Amino acid sequence: GHHAFPSRGSGFCIFNNIALGAKYAQGKYGTGKIAIIDFDAHHGNGTQDIFYGDDSVFYISFHQYPHYPGTGDLNETGTGSGKGFNLNLPFMPGTKEPDYIAAIIDIVVPMIERFAPELILVSAGYDSHFSDYMSSLGLTAISYRKIMIALSALGQWLCQGRIGIVLEGGYDHVSTAESVLETLYGCMDISELGDIKDRQGLEDYLVSEGGHRSEKVRNRQTLEKIKDLFGVDG
Repeated sequence: GHHAFPSRGSGFCIFNNIALGAKYAQGKYGTGKIAIIDFDAHHGNGTQDIFYGDDSVFYISFHQYPHYPGTGDLNETGTGSGKGFNLNLPFMPGTKEPDYIAAIIDIVVPMIERFAPELILVSAGYDSHFSDYMSSLGLTAISYRKIMIALSALGQWLCQGRIGIVLEGGYDHVSTAESVLETLYGCMDISELGDIKDRQGLEDYLVSEGGHRSEKVRNRQTLEKIKDLFGVDG
């Protein structure tokens, strides 16, 4: 999982599956740029470390902060040629779906469009669910469906539907099972994806789902700082 480093395991993780997948895609199939989007409740310190100086992989992490493993500050943006290709979205405890939707609309979509990946990989962690005892976030199973509809739509119009999902955390068995199912429904929901042709279509869909109302967004100041840091308009 996403806490594993090249030479050692960490945080319940032995091998960094998402990093191995990205490296394999690049080495075996000549895939150029890859976006990794991580919505586990914990920051993927291993994944960040592996690609921190690499401009061919853009790592985006949604996570509770401060929280284990202690990394994931918004100012950790990469180093060397990888500067600007590491984006952390550190959310305070109690954060719910509206912040995720706002971040997707205002930051993730424009940044992924700018990066123009050939492949999108998702570190799917379900300990951000409100019933999971390993975090203090407030997503629901349906939240994961909305997130995956958004990411699947991005994959459709940016990289011909090339998107892969790797399981990360999730410690409440019932909510994790429900959330995995909703994630898969989000990938397969052609009725929704068929109406989403571009960024505006995605924004219209997500707003219609009630997720982008400023009075409900708890991390607005953090999101504005990130937009300034990465030069995101809007």
